[in-house]
Amino acid sequence: MSPSSQRIATVYDQVIARNPGEHEFHQAVKEVFDSLGRVLTKFPEYVEESILERICEPERQIIFRIPWTDDTGRVHINRGFRVQFNWRVPAMVAMLAGYVGLLGLTGLRAQLDDLFCSAGFAPG
Repeated sequence: MSPSSQRIATVYDQVIARNPGEHEFHQAVKEVFDSLGRVLTKFPEYVEESILERICEPERQIIFRIPWTDDTGRVHINRGFRVQFNWRVPAMVAMLAGYVGLLGLTGLRAQLDDLFCSAGFAPG
């Protein structure tokens, strides 16, 4: 197992421990991590800079109440969530997500374009 694969497995285990019961989130993280394996092998500095940990933690979370009245006049209170991730920080994830226009990292973008094309991804 390569060092990047070990790091991916370790961070994935941390994500599961920090977010129990969030199976859809676990699946999304797993899919992104699986697609980043070659990138992390070629650019180990991303592992050293804790990029995986950064993309799994939201920049901000807002929790708010949603009061509503049912047909019988009874008031209910539900909880709403808005979670925002900073897609500009990790350039490689931003490219996978199609947010290339937000990046100001021209040299890095060119390197990643080449890598993603060779890996079968078409950067947006």
